Amino acid sequence: MIKDELYERIVEQLGFYVQQRVKERVEDLLPRRVEEMLRAQVPSGLAAELLEHRRQLEAVKLSLYNSEARRENSLLKYEHLHQPLHPLLRPTGEPCLRFPATLAKFFAMTPEEVHALMKDYNIPINEADTTERNLNKLMQHIGIAFQMVPSPTKPFRGQPLITFA
Repeated sequence: MIKDELYERIVEQLGFYVQQRVKERVEDLLPRRVEEMLRAQVPSGLAAELLEHRRQLEAVKLSLYNSEARRENSLLKYEHLHQPLHPLLRPTGEPCLRFPATLAKFFAMTPEEVHALMKDYNIPINEADTTERNLNKLMQHIGIAFQMVPSPTKPFRGQPLITFA
């Protein structure tokens, strides 16, 4: 009787231990086996096509996000200098940390900051271009509907005239 009871307890505890070990082993092996079986059954061309579609989908999401940011930026007027700009994502899909927060900060950028921002967005830089021309390229890229031109009534001294495009 004590022997039978002891035997049952040992079987019960060993059974629990064995179940735990089997469960752990299945959790380790199952994902690898499923992946191996899928690779064997899915043609390699289809897997490559899936990767290409995922890449295209990411490009479309990036384009859609940037289009919406440009649309929002195009609604800003000169009297909205302190309202936030909507930053575009870089071609890598990452946000640009240098992106100016407002129109006022955008117009206050130094020529070096303008060049750095243009590089971040892969906008071609011509060293012969003026800061106003580079700002115009940036504004066009991010959707701001202004044009910068030197003031015609006095020589340019770092205070460009802003006109609506």
